[in-house]
Amino acid sequence: MVTTEMLREWQRLGKQGIDEAGGLDGVAKQYGVASGALKIYLRADGTLTKRAEDRLNPPGTEVTVEMLRKWQRLGKQGIDEAGGLDGVARQYGVASVALRNYLRADGTLTKRAEDRLNPPGTDVTLEMLRECQHFGKQGIDEVGGLDGVARHYGVASNTLKHYLRADGTLTKPAEDRLNPPGTDITLEMLREWQHLGKQGIDEAGGLDGVAKQYGVASNTLKHYLRADGTLTKPAEDRLNPPGTDITLEMLRKWQRLGKQGIDEAGGLDGVASQYGVASGALKNYLRADGTLTKPAEDRLNPPGTDITLEMLRAWQRLGKQGIDEAGGLDGVAMQYGVVSGTLKNYLHADGTLTKRAEDRLNPPGTDITLEMLREWQHLGKQGIDEAVGLDGVAKQYGVASGALKHYLRADGTLTKRAEDRLNPPGTDITLEMLRAWQRLGKQGIDEAGGLDGVARQYGVASGALKNYLRADGKLTKPAEDRLNPPGADITPEMLRAWQCLGKQGIDKAGGLDGVARRDNVPATALRHYLRADGSLTPFGENRLRKAGTRTVWSENAMTPSLSVDRAKAIYRTAIDPRASDAESAEWWDDVVDEIRDVVASRTLADAAQVIERWHHDWTNVSDTARDAAKRIRSAARALRAAH
Repeated sequence: MVTTEMLREWQRLGKQGIDEAGGLDGVAKQYGVASGALKIYLRADGTLTKRAEDRLNPPGTEVTVEMLRKWQRLGKQGIDEAGGLDGVARQYGVASVALRNYLRADGTLTKRAEDRLNPPGTDVTLEMLRECQHFGKQGIDEVGGLDGVARHYGVASNTLKHYLRADGTLTKPAEDRLNPPGTDITLEMLREWQHLGKQGIDEAGGLDGVAKQYGVASNTLKHYLRADGTLTKPAEDRLNPPGTDITLEMLRKWQRLGKQGIDEAGGLDGVASQYGVASGALKNYLRADGTLTKPAEDRLNPPGTDITLEMLRAWQRLGKQGIDEAGGLDGVAMQYGVVSGTLKNYLHADGTLTKRAEDRLNPPGTDITLEMLREWQHLGKQGIDEAVGLDGVAKQYGVASGALKHYLRADGTLTKRAEDRLNPPGTDITLEMLRAWQRLGKQGIDEAGGLDGVARQYGVASGALKNYLRADGKLTKPAEDRLNPPGADITPEMLRAWQCLGKQGIDKAGGLDGVARRDNVPATALRHYLRADGSLTPFGENRLRKAGTRTVWSENAMTPSLSVDRAKAIYRTAIDPRASDAESAEWWDDVVDEIRDVVASRTLADAAQVIERWHHDWTNVSDTARDAAKRIRSAARALRAAH
């Protein structure tokens, strides 16, 4: 085990001691520890690893403030004389790495050391800052730079640099401590600075001179006043909180100034001076070209409140020529006494209304009638082009262009919304249509001009038709389901015929799809009853059973080797009366009938085979079916045994 005592001794060995001991392996033998363990703590050059130093001196725990003060006075020369930082560490009995957390080789303390000696700002007083403010660059140089000033005041050099620059100016944190932003700057000062102008500032020796003259921090003053004599936005906001002094009356007057009036007043600053408001506040409402900003227009005319439906209808009839004759949109705005920006929310320079205007005139869909949709359906692209596009059609029907485009496309086709209104899916598609479409095939569809052509031919929406018919001539599942609800058109005669097909007959017909086409039934419906191997599904067999007459039990119906009494005994054994409860009575009746029919119409071997197949088909259906399957299997075994 490597002890703390060993570490202290190894710390004093140095490279020479290690070499004399025969290297690290020799030291390990000398102390009776594993060489690998020793190397975790000691290097070949005699220095301890970080792990060793951390064990000897957990970072910072043994480095005292007193040590830091002494190290602060060492300087580079003192460190060199002690044999470098490692020598200082040995001299003070601390880990070299721990010492380096606080002291640099050039004799300066690290930030961690300075923070321990002087937590930022705690030892730097307002009195010091005021004195430092008067030093100037020359005073700082005379005491040996910022480090000299720090020594003079007994504070950490880095801490002092947080407040004072080498050129004698204070940093922002210093100025903020001396003059918290805005607290010492009064409205009276701002008003006086507002009248200084660039010349007054220059005469005072620049912004720094003004700051000294008013006894405020230069940086704080610069927060409010620029070198060209203008006030900053914070200053203007303090003098004139935005909007508080700007009245509607002012806005109306400024609206009439125009660029020429603004120029004659000496620009926006001149207008501001004329009205006794802050330039920045005025610029929030008025532009140099004489136009009002959106905030100004919103205050004069809250959007939409003054725009009436009557105005919109009148503007709709203006056209580009009418707008140009009125002097553009601004002219129209003046003519109707509304704000130009507000008008532009509703009217384009080309004479068309915006969507917002159209929505107000024609809420989407409210004025579009089914009659219009039917007429538009017959327009086609040519008819739309002759009407000069969709906008022309809209004008022709007196509806908003945007509203029309919800229903009609430029190529003459109706949108889904239009088709849904004309033909709610499935409502106008009759079974007669479906049967006719079923016979079309791809060729018939192509001859009609595709699905759209078929739709036109039958007077239904193209989208509605596509819900039932594909381009390859096949019906979709919804169509097949409507034509043949599962089991509705599948007759017992079909089932008997399919039962006789066998796999070979199905293959000759082109598979199950071929059989379905031949017998004019949906393939999906057929698969409900017939398998590709020629056998009927349980549903098919059950349909056949229910369609037939119940078997009369007689000697003539049975295989000679199986008597009526023996057959009845088999069924009594196979079918447990306890299963005939309310829940499964109907199921068991079906099972009994199935077995009776099979035994009555087939040989015992065939009957057993059929029952085995039922067992396989029904095993994974439900708990009731699994139970039934067990009993059917028992019946099959009994039949075999009887045979």
